Amino acid sequence: MEKTKRRALLCAAGCILCAFLAGSTNTSLNLFLTSLCEDLGCTATQASYIFTFSSCCGMVVSFMGGTLLSKFHPKWLCCAGGICIGGIFLGVAFSHSIYIIWALSFFYGAGNMMCCTLLYQTLITGWFKTGASFLMSVSMCVSNGLGALLSPVTANLVTNLGYRRTALLYAMIFAGGLILVGLLTLSRLPSAYGVEPVELSIGRKKTQSKASSGQISVEREEVPTKELLKRPVFYVILGVPALINFCLTMYFYNMSYVYISKGMELVQASYFISLAQASGLVLNFTFGMLSERLGKERAFTLYFTLGIVGMLSATFLNGWIGAVALALLINAAQCCFQYAPLFAHTFFGGKTAAKMIGWANAFVSVLCMFAAPVGIFLSNLAGGSFTIVFLAFAAVYVIAILGTRFLSAQKVKVQA
Repeated sequence: MEKTKRRALLCAAGCILCAFLAGSTNTSLNLFLTSLCEDLGCTATQASYIFTFSSCCGMVVSFMGGTLLSKFHPKWLCCAGGICIGGIFLGVAFSHSIYIIWALSFFYGAGNMMCCTLLYQTLITGWFKTGASFLMSVSMCVSNGLGALLSPVTANLVTNLGYRRTALLYAMIFAGGLILVGLLTLSRLPSAYGVEPVELSIGRKKTQSKASSGQISVEREEVPTKELLKRPVFYVILGVPALINFCLTMYFYNMSYVYISKGMELVQASYFISLAQASGLVLNFTFGMLSERLGKERAFTLYFTLGIVGMLSATFLNGWIGAVALALLINAAQCCFQYAPLFAHTFFGGKTAAKMIGWANAFVSVLCMFAAPVGIFLSNLAGGSFTIVFLAFAAVYVIAILGTRFLSAQKVKVQA
């Protein structure tokens, strides 16, 4: 049992490191966009297609996620993903054509999905009966905490070394880091070794029931797809994180423009991006504790409410005050990365949840293909402001709260 737990914790640590390395590439690429547009003579909308095409390929990998993990060892998927991620940075470093970078962005999307979302959502929820929410929150904390340091470093490197030399350096760091972490830490799912998932109870009340905590439900038989399509909870579990991710991606892929639109220079914008990531560290860690202690329904509702406050503050508060409010609360939305894994396990069990996690990520990827250009379009519609984006985000949060209340009510009926 101790050997199994050590393997589970080592695998979780690898997933957390991979999430940081792969997740940080989005921030780094975003900080290259302004220089890339100036150098290649392309528009901001054309540059944003890098993320559109990457989401397109990420969608395909999401649908194949369960098959890939069953046929290939996660460490080989991570190595392949690291090579794909390194490729986009090499393209930025050496290419003088936006079309070549677009082509490489397809591979980047596949690599990012394999090294980040697919790994930590599937492996962590697969290896841990309890504590999965906490560990996924730690994953986001590490990504935000170290990412907060990386943003100003990247901005200063771009300013002093140029974006091409910085991209070459990052190609070696990200690709090499992901390959090394994948080879040394990752394992298959427990069933491949003939063992059961382990328990990691953190911050949960002893009297609290399993159904109300952030832990995973007991294993059940896989629910047929036809049966899933008949259940309203299926659409809520997939729809809520997809809508929130779409809005978050409109911000995330255009975040340098968001803060520049408020009158900041590139380096100043990087400081606000760092503040958002530092705030995300606290928000994600707190969410993991709240989910384990109070139950995921209450934790999600609380964070969606914080998101509404953040979006309305960013809309109606101008200048530095609005930018600070946005940076402090924007990453409350990152709790949605746990939405499908946790609720899918609760309603359908582990076997069906693995399939639904892949579908949820695919649904997210479909919407996020259009997020970056839609964000730019809405900004142009508002005269360079992202006000419409913020208001749309607030409306989505309201829908998410109603959806979560519906799931809570349905869970009570199932238990009854």
